[in-house]
Amino acid sequence: MPAKRQRTSSDASTADVMEDLKLTNAMIHPVYKTLLAHAPNGINFLFSTQLYDMLKGTASQDHIARIYNVTIERAVEELRRLLAIKTFMRDYDADKISPTPLMDHMWHATILDTRLYSDLQKALECVLHHRPGGASYAEAEARKLRLKTMKALYTAYFSEIPIGLPTATCKSPEPTTSTERTADDKAKTPPKPATSTDRAANGKAKNATTPTATSSRSNQKARAASTTPTVPENKHPAADNITYVVRHAQGRELSFTSSSTITIHELIGKIESRVNKPLHMPRLYYDGMRLDWEKTLKDYDITTDTIIILLEDPHVVRGC
Repeated sequence: MPAKRQRTSSDASTADVMEDLKLTNAMIHPVYKTLLAHAPNGINFLFSTQLYDMLKGTASQDHIARIYNVTIERAVEELRRLLAIKTFMRDYDADKISPTPLMDHMWHATILDTRLYSDLQKALECVLHHRPGGASYAEAEARKLRLKTMKALYTAYFSEIPIGLPTATCKSPEPTTSTERTADDKAKTPPKPATSTDRAANGKAKNATTPTATSSRSNQKARAASTTPTVPENKHPAADNITYVVRHAQGRELSFTSSSTITIHELIGKIESRVNKPLHMPRLYYDGMRLDWEKTLKDYDITTDTIIILLEDPHVVRGC
């Protein structure tokens, strides 16, 4: 009778992984079996302890929970959903869909572990390339379309909106109220008909003593001066000022008072002036959402006492 083979440490680790997969199988969204029907090993890898442990360590170091206002478990799940959708759509060259800022952060953390990312791609049976140029201003419009495509697919398969989707892709502009009419609208409004009281007042004015030419010119200048709007020296009115805090991911806090109409790009400049050095690939986040450099604080409903998160990353090149 052949001797019974002793269980090695390798067998034990494999058995532990399989046991973990059995425990997490009940937690796996059934959509994964549809999106990755051709690559069942990909599902196993996405829910493996190997991937989770690596991402958990990275997420803790990068303060993911505080920046995006999510749990680490949900941040990892967002990455799983992104990779499943990209694989299903055969988005091998990153030209069909783009990730949300949260997905992007987790995806780059995975790419940096080159051996793990190579194993992941083998399990998914495809190569998912990354293009740093996908986040450039030159591709701003194309990226918006890719984000809309990703949002539509994500919502269709998972019945919810991705976490941290940029406002421009999921928030419709509010309707203009009657008190917010533009100057053109006011110009088009016909003048009100003169009443009997107005006509009587005009008649009295005509019967009054005619002023001299000098006093007439003086009166005209006075009226012109009173009706000419005063142009503020600062392009951002002081009445619009708000006070807020920019908190670095490492804990340092900077307080600012400025107009709510300054752009995010202008705010970055203020931060660099305050710390007296250039920032390394600065990214600002509010309420779990990355702020677009071309938008203003007001566009994101940022008001007094708001906390904005500043993240720097000199090693990672962002893209799509």
